[in-house]
Amino acid sequence: MKGLIYSHYIFRWFFTSLFVFGLISKIQSQNHDYNRLYDSADVYVISKPKLASQFLDSIPIEAKDFNIKSLKRYYAIRARIDYQQHNFTSAYKNWVSSYNSATSQNDLDFAIYSSINLFDVLIEINKEDEALHYIKKAEEFSIKLKDNNRLMMVRQIPAFSKFKLENWAKCTEILEKDLEDYKHLEDKYLYAYALHMLTISHLSLGNYQQAYDYFNQYDAISDQNQVTTDTYYKASQHFYLSKYFNNKNQVDSSIAHIQNLYKLKPSLDFELKKKLYEHSVDVYQKADNLELKTAYQDSLLALVSEMSTKNLNEGFKLNDSLLKTQSELEVTTKKKRQNLILALTILTISLILGLLFFKNFRKIKGKLSVFKNKISELSYLKHNQDKLNAKVHGLEEYIKNLKQDIKSISNIREVTEQREKIKELYKNLHLDSYNVLKDGENHLGLINELNVDFFKQLNEKYPELNESESIICYYLSMGFKNKEIAFFLNTSIRSIESKRYRITKKMNLVKADVTLIEKLESLNNS
Repeated sequence: MKGLIYSHYIFRWFFTSLFVFGLISKIQSQNHDYNRLYDSADVYVISKPKLASQFLDSIPIEAKDFNIKSLKRYYAIRARIDYQQHNFTSAYKNWVSSYNSATSQNDLDFAIYSSINLFDVLIEINKEDEALHYIKKAEEFSIKLKDNNRLMMVRQIPAFSKFKLENWAKCTEILEKDLEDYKHLEDKYLYAYALHMLTISHLSLGNYQQAYDYFNQYDAISDQNQVTTDTYYKASQHFYLSKYFNNKNQVDSSIAHIQNLYKLKPSLDFELKKKLYEHSVDVYQKADNLELKTAYQDSLLALVSEMSTKNLNEGFKLNDSLLKTQSELEVTTKKKRQNLILALTILTISLILGLLFFKNFRKIKGKLSVFKNKISELSYLKHNQDKLNAKVHGLEEYIKNLKQDIKSISNIREVTEQREKIKELYKNLHLDSYNVLKDGENHLGLINELNVDFFKQLNEKYPELNESESIICYYLSMGFKNKEIAFFLNTSIRSIESKRYRITKKMNLVKADVTLIEKLESLNNS
């Protein structure tokens, strides 16, 4: 009988220790904001892949395994780091893991994303047949989603790969096979980009007439406002046309395209500007125009000097940011180490106490009885209840203050001031959202509270707009750029451009004198 009582107390002590240890571990784990570590790793993948890897390494294995939905993102970031470091074998393995995780969760969007990146990696290691297998998979997923635009985007990727490798003949073969399908898409962006690649490919192959036909078709859809074409693509086409005529010693025609290209100069990046100046020096030398040749040589030197200074300044800024980020990472690592030491200390103390308890059971049996009576008084639960009440009170105060901020912003009539206040509010919400916002609440509900009149007028005048299109309209009316909107909605810039075109059609503004932005701003100011 005494043995049974003895065993009973031993088991009670053991499970109580486990409960306390688990409770402490759970509280500590809740203090980690693993999503912020994912975000930080994502930011530094390209500029500082080693630092990005450190952020991922700071996420415990158990955290990755516990949140199954985050596995595909973990493997995707890890694969991108490997790709930046030219470790293509490891990148391939991680993209396969990301792909398998996405397909097992039936996340077709992420499965398409992983498939496209698997194609890129396999092309790098010269496994084109296997790469095309994943393109076929991406096509199948797009068909399941009933997204024809995405399907055609996936089918354009192999052509783009050949275009980057300057395999002009294969690029034209792939594109011309699907050109009619691109032409009949509602979103003309893919059609325009196909024409852009065909123009440059045929010029590089010496097929001037075919290139000029595609060049004119690109101009036609641009002039008809069927798509907002990128002036960078237009500039690239003029550059290759100028090179073509220069190679044919038709200097006047080459200069004509240089002049057209110079009109688009603000849209050029450093590399294309550099090529323009170098090419212009060669052309004007052939034309015996030493004055312009010298002018372009000076422009080239000034450009290189300007870019060197800019890179140096950005390097200083990046180093400052890096020092700050590394400091934060060191703090996180230190906390992890402290938590581990604390956990081991608690476990060691529990074991020592267990041994002492086992050895001195009879002596402390009377004290256990007193301890049992104290537990029955629920003092421990009362203490925790008081702490919980304090936390709830703090949360209520936070929500009350947040509603006051929203109300004050909604009363602001000056658009510029309201926009700045909203951005500030977004920034604060982004930092506190994991602990403050309740499950299921999103930024669309907040925006509806901020500007009820805008959404009411928009829905009354254009009821055919869906919810995602309405929120894009609001962002556009507030002056946000495509890149910012894509970030807020967790989607691609190309997707935002496509939706902007559909919104323009639904609002019958394709051929109107007023632009989409002007129309939305008038709604916001009314």
